[in-house]
Amino acid sequence: MKQQQCKRNRRVRQHLDLVLPLARYYVLRTNVEMDDLIQVGRLGLIRAANLYSESRGVPFSAYARPHIRGAILHYLRDSHGLVRLPRSIQDQASRGRSNGVDKPWESASNMGLSWLPHRTRWVSLDESNVQLAIDEKESAMHSLGSWERYEQLISELKRLPKDEQTCIQAVILQGRSLRQTGRALGVSAMTIHRRVKRGLERLSCRCSDLGMA
Repeated sequence: MKQQQCKRNRRVRQHLDLVLPLARYYVLRTNVEMDDLIQVGRLGLIRAANLYSESRGVPFSAYARPHIRGAILHYLRDSHGLVRLPRSIQDQASRGRSNGVDKPWESASNMGLSWLPHRTRWVSLDESNVQLAIDEKESAMHSLGSWERYEQLISELKRLPKDEQTCIQAVILQGRSLRQTGRALGVSAMTIHRRVKRGLERLSCRCSDLGMA
């Protein structure tokens, strides 16, 4: 178990730079703040690392991108339901497809996580519509920087107020809807939205102070 956790942590540390291009892509097409999407994307990366298995025969970077994108799209669709999104983004957010990767709710079920299939917002691995140039090879110094950023992110997530931490884990890491999370906690969906928003803002501010943003 400890060895698996070490592998998971290492994968996250080594692939943090997958988040920024995807966050930037959606920031340019919506009016959502970059910092929010970066934090959501990082949490999506952590979730991908939790679900990944080398037996899939898929490189982790290829496996992680749809999970990062899916976390961002889920956040845009669910938490920003009142924001008018471009039609192309709405279509992506409404599509739940799998292309050689387990459906998120099946993987989540295997982990004992609660999931609502009709609320998922995951898209395929096809990235022909997204111009991404990501260098997969990292220098030793770069790897060290990624390790530090990962440790800081996890540390700051644990420091969030309990209600915000719980909501971020449910909505972003587990993919639950605002309404479902609200029912479980006995509060409104809008209250959950506010807690997620506050938590992301705290993460963004703290990571910025630490030079991570």
